[in-house]
Amino acid sequence: MALGREYRLRRKKDFQLLQEKGQFVRGHFFHLLVLAGEEKKIGIVVSRKIAPRAVDRNRLRRRLAEIARLSLSHFRPAKILILTRKAALAASFSELQNEWQKLLQMAKIWG
Repeated sequence: MALGREYRLRRKKDFQLLQEKGQFVRGHFFHLLVLAGEEKKIGIVVSRKIAPRAVDRNRLRRRLAEIARLSLSHFRPAKILILTRKAALAASFSELQNEWQKLLQMAKIWG
C-alpha cells in the first residue's frame, strides 16, 4: 500500500519552505528536513546520483514511503522531506525503519 495522496508533499512552495526554514537532521542512510506544522506531509527525494537506474530509485522510494505510512500515527504533524544517501540502497527494511524512528526522535516530533 502506498503513502496516501493527502500525506504527500507535492507543491514546489512546500519544498522551498522546507529548504529555507526546515530543521536538518543527519543520518547514515538519509537526511531529513523537518518543519513542525498542522498537517503530516512527506516528500521523498532519490536523485540519479544516488541510483542511476530508475528501478532502484523507485524501489527505494517505495520502501521509504511504506516506512513513513506505517509510522503516521506515531509522530506529530510536520512537513518532512527525506533526502536519500547512497548507503540506503544496500540497507535492509528494518535498518531504514530504525533510522527513520531515530531521526524523528532527534527532530523531537516522535511520540
